[in-house]
Amino acid sequence: MNLSVFLLLLLSLNLLCTTPVCAFWDDSASTSTSSRALTELAKENKNTLILLSFSRQRCDSCEILEHELFPRLRELYSSFCTASDDEVRFTVLRVSDTMDPLLGDPALVPFVDTLRAEGSLLLFAKKSETSRECLLNHVPPRSRLHLYSGERTLDDIVAFIQDTILIFMSSTGDRSDEGIRAEHLLTSTFIPTAENNSCALFIGEPSEAEFFEMVASSRPTVIRGATNSWNARTKWTNEYLLSRFGDIEITVKVNPGGDFEGCEEASLWDDYETMELPARVLEQLESPHLVVTRPADLTLPMRDFVDLLPRSAELNATFYLEYFPIHEIGDMISDVNPFPWAETLLTRAQFNVWMGDGKTLGKLHFDPFDNLLALIAGEKNLTLYHPHHNEALYEGHIREARFEYEAETSTFARSNLLESTSMVMSPVNIRNPNFTNYPLFSDIAPTAVHCTVEEGDVLYLPSFWWHEVQSTPDISQRNIAVNYWFNPFYEKEFPCPHCRLKINSDYSHLLRKYSRKVAV
Repeated sequence: MNLSVFLLLLLSLNLLCTTPVCAFWDDSASTSTSSRALTELAKENKNTLILLSFSRQRCDSCEILEHELFPRLRELYSSFCTASDDEVRFTVLRVSDTMDPLLGDPALVPFVDTLRAEGSLLLFAKKSETSRECLLNHVPPRSRLHLYSGERTLDDIVAFIQDTILIFMSSTGDRSDEGIRAEHLLTSTFIPTAENNSCALFIGEPSEAEFFEMVASSRPTVIRGATNSWNARTKWTNEYLLSRFGDIEITVKVNPGGDFEGCEEASLWDDYETMELPARVLEQLESPHLVVTRPADLTLPMRDFVDLLPRSAELNATFYLEYFPIHEIGDMISDVNPFPWAETLLTRAQFNVWMGDGKTLGKLHFDPFDNLLALIAGEKNLTLYHPHHNEALYEGHIREARFEYEAETSTFARSNLLESTSMVMSPVNIRNPNFTNYPLFSDIAPTAVHCTVEEGDVLYLPSFWWHEVQSTPDISQRNIAVNYWFNPFYEKEFPCPHCRLKINSDYSHLLRKYSRKVAV
């Protein structure tokens, strides 16, 4: 089978998470147009616009603006980059009418009006990490561009650069106050041990400052009492859901059994023998003999879904509404209230509703989001592992396969072995571990953190914590939850077993706002 297509899929969804995946693609035309544009501009223009970027590729034709500030900038950041094995480059550009073709580059379009209106400006490309998204061909990392239009003082420009990529350096070359705070936070996060392996408990609604302490400590925390005012807790009976939303079409996941998106032998799939992978792809796969099994999709009215929930055993199929955007189900969103202490601190990425028969098991994975999970009906029991344990959980690319479901006969086929990989699932079966294949897991098994989330509770689940989730039903044989995903305070590259958490530069302002030590 031809695997010349390796396409990055933004999201392939998973129980209580969004699972980024990648697929095999040919990126022969992937040279960054913005890089070409800026290179041409650098050759032909002078001294009114600066591009400062960090790259492992040496830039031999860069110029430096003849201004007393910029030699000092180059000195500061060249020293930093030498220490961190990067190259710093300053490219000088000038905005003029002759640049129209180049300024039409998609990466520059958002900045064009400002450039023309304000003239000499600093265009900053955020430091980009090595791309791990493509297994077949190399995909050059792409930097985000940031426009600086502040005062032309060394302190102001250094502060802008610091906020953009969190270098944490002052204009004297010393570590900044924010850098000292960041180092303290990163070395003070909660690390579970066999003796200290429980979720924290917080009673009532936290303030923004108290929630920041939870986030900064990166400790899973059950918040009890935060949903006391939610109408959903009493209104969302089956009768109400059917009468209010019964005709709304939804897409649910269908799986042969309650274990969702675990790993199994790739040889069980029909096209395993005929689907040949290039050697350079196979050698980069974690557990190449396994696949992550994705459930089938089924679109139907809400009333039909509710009717199917108690029939799982009869149909040999489990139906689950997961990671479904709540705003797509009428005015359901009016029955749940956002948490102001979280909304003012973090940037929300998505708001979802989850509903099932209460017998699902979401296999071990991590989310690249900070998560607030609010339980409306039933209970969830989570087994968690710290994100510094990535090597012992064998983080990496694992091939994917998707079940096909025939609704009329309620039968499944293993006939869709995909040309894509999951990047957030673990191949380790923590309930029956194979220590021969995964010996490192034995070192961390005793450090598992256990959390029970009951009706009315909200679980704060920090980004990149590994978690396996067992649902149990309420007396109506349902399990219902909503969750808020937020862009993470701590981020990391993935899949990358040895990479560690770092502070997301989008939240650098919080290092100034909350300077006191964080309790863990």
